Amino acid sequence: MNLPALRILAVLALACAALCIWQIGRRGIRPVFIAVGVLLAANVLGLGVLPGAVQRLRVVPNEMVAERPYIEQNIKYTRMAYGLDRIKEEEFPAEDALTLADLATNDATIKNIRLWITVRCS
Repeated sequence: MNLPALRILAVLALACAALCIWQIGRRGIRPVFIAVGVLLAANVLGLGVLPGAVQRLRVVPNEMVAERPYIEQNIKYTRMAYGLDRIKEEEFPAEDALTLADLATNDATIKNIRLWITVRCS
């Protein structure tokens, strides 16, 4: 929304500059003040009021719908950048039942498990 406003402001600024140059050989400064006032009003309207109104009236009521394509592209290209799009998913069937034989077989792993003990002092 800001890019069209910036283009319009650039054209208005060039017009104001041309008016200032044209006004050098003439009497009075009123047209210059009017041109600068129009430029300032366009700046406030184009870069302040209009983007806020669009955000409030169009984006906020359905924010997820409006931003979904951008979020999807962001996720897609982030996955590509880190090479996560080349990962092959495989099923890993895990059993919930743990037996004494499993504990004995994996004794080194079990001894390496850190236990966090919280001690409260009153």
